[in-house]
Amino acid sequence: MKRYLFLTALGIASFFSNQAQPIPDTLFTIPDTICAGNLVTPEVRVTDGQNYDWKFCSPPYSLPPGGTNLGTDLGVFTPTDVVINRDTDFFVGWVINKTEGLVRWNFRNGIEALPIIRTYGDLDGTLPVNANGLELIKKGDKWYLFVIGGDDANNSTLARYTFDNTMKLEMSDSLNLGGLNGLLNNPKKLFIGREGDNYIGYTFNNGRNLVRLDFGNDITDTPTATVLGNIGGLFTNVTAIEGIREGDNWHLFVTDRASNKLVKLTFGTSLYNMPFAIDYNRMNNELNYPHGIAIVQDCMEYYGYVINNVGSHLSTLYWDESVADTPTAWNNGNIGLMKQPTAMTQFVSDSGNMYLFVTNSDSTVTRIKFDNCGSASYPGSNEMIPPPFTFNTPGNYNVYLTIDQGTPNARTYCQPIVVVAPPDVQYSNDTLICKGDTIRLHTLYSEPVPIRWSPDYNISSLDEKLVDVWPSFTTTYTSTVPFYENCVLVKDIKVTVSQIAADAGADRTISDGSDVMIGGPMTPVGTAYTYNWFPTDYITGSYSTNITTAKPGQSITYYLEVSNTDGCYAIDSVIVTVNCDNITLPNAFVPEGKGPRTAMFGLMNLQFQKLNSFTIYNRWGEVVFTTTDPTKGWNGTSGGKDLPMGVYVWEVDAFCIDGYRIRKQGNVTLLK
Repeated sequence: MKRYLFLTALGIASFFSNQAQPIPDTLFTIPDTICAGNLVTPEVRVTDGQNYDWKFCSPPYSLPPGGTNLGTDLGVFTPTDVVINRDTDFFVGWVINKTEGLVRWNFRNGIEALPIIRTYGDLDGTLPVNANGLELIKKGDKWYLFVIGGDDANNSTLARYTFDNTMKLEMSDSLNLGGLNGLLNNPKKLFIGREGDNYIGYTFNNGRNLVRLDFGNDITDTPTATVLGNIGGLFTNVTAIEGIREGDNWHLFVTDRASNKLVKLTFGTSLYNMPFAIDYNRMNNELNYPHGIAIVQDCMEYYGYVINNVGSHLSTLYWDESVADTPTAWNNGNIGLMKQPTAMTQFVSDSGNMYLFVTNSDSTVTRIKFDNCGSASYPGSNEMIPPPFTFNTPGNYNVYLTIDQGTPNARTYCQPIVVVAPPDVQYSNDTLICKGDTIRLHTLYSEPVPIRWSPDYNISSLDEKLVDVWPSFTTTYTSTVPFYENCVLVKDIKVTVSQIAADAGADRTISDGSDVMIGGPMTPVGTAYTYNWFPTDYITGSYSTNITTAKPGQSITYYLEVSNTDGCYAIDSVIVTVNCDNITLPNAFVPEGKGPRTAMFGLMNLQFQKLNSFTIYNRWGEVVFTTTDPTKGWNGTSGGKDLPMGVYVWEVDAFCIDGYRIRKQGNVTLLK
């Protein structure tokens, strides 16, 4: 298996030259040091990439990763190679099986969900026999899947499968390119890199002899093969290739099953150069039938991971500065129930996490996960210009950007950032006040730097450490303290205003004997509120509603108390002035009516000191009822007999309490 990784690092010593390495492309800039909680806004230097992959909080690669065995339902049977890459908004994987042929994984629901499986078989005979090498290349809008394989010089071939827009759609072309003039002979694994405009590939005949594949500047051309031989005599049964370009220098890291070795092929500044081999041997006996390798950059460090077919364990390789140096190695044990693993993908990045997928001899698949460090406000982004982010914990972190991931000209740049603890500042907590109240907020610190409050709404000052606020509605006040560059402390303090008000209504004047409704529209209504009217004299409605009714016998002031579940309280009053200046009587009544106010026709006034007379006449002027008692009323009869329906005339002569005399007459309709 092979993978390709383009990596850059500052100040890396070259094995090939005593001259200093060129400074790598600076893909973005961020501050070197920042306070925890401050926003980091990367400035992107390259805007023409096909895709962008940001990681703000790289995983702790020195620790063992997590692993999950995904079972046997992923179409894996005697697998020989596997590759996964991001295709627009999701991931697509490919698996080569010795017997069942090519299988596609569509991760439509995320990299941690089980993929949708599609089995292609031998693709109408275009798939090489005994296929065991895969490579994915993206050029422009098209994806190209290369497959290599064969048993001997007679049937060994290279095939190319084309996807015009996305790998989730069907292939637009499938083509077997043949045996390249008979120079392929049981080829093992495949690597394709891009150098300038040219594409150069490598494979190993019989797992021993290195073969260069020169595509020229068109990846769709049939490549020219050149057999370079067994470099250094170190190769016996190659099982994986990982390609790295560090600075200007190319390296291929190769695992060999038969010799249990890790070998580095170094090409210098061009993949067209004749490489020489560096034998790392068994890495202190950490390698045991190695079958896959993947390498990731962690700013000035590199970590590699090797799967071992015998022992089913994952080994870590560590370079503390440059891949030109000799790595150290250690054993992580069996991760994710690996079972004699046969192949491993390159690193796959998603949401700041890193993944490796491993195919096992028992037809299961293991997903290895390196969790991001968890200290960034969000772990990563696929946007060219990501939203600002923060680190919530002091420490040293690495921020990464990979441009054109999955293509031969992918570029990765890493910049470390130091996050320090902010100065000691004491803030007010979020708080609750009742509407109409004032509260004091504070931002207290010892340094002689200014402060700025916002918004400028019901606040006593905008530049003091202690301020009074009295918002009428819930408001978030923000204090901003610029201690120094890249350490501006911003704190939001939310003042929740519990809406409370009591509206007893406008003062009003009524005539003696009249009903009145009290209560206004500004009183809030809801189950969170409790109401209380007092005094209760003359109140004819409920004492515990926001609006009620009364029939006061004299001028009176009513009070409405309102409280809520937040413990807030409000009170308001309404003055009801009662004038004895009129006679209050209904204009119709029903003697047998159910309502007590209509069953008897009587005075409703309450302020009469003396009633001289209350007399009712029929239409012929005959007296049908008379009284001097203001509490007495007419029941619609005369002489014990019910009177007929009709209009009757009433006359009232009375003195009010204040001595005012009222003499008045009117009509009332007797209804049946």
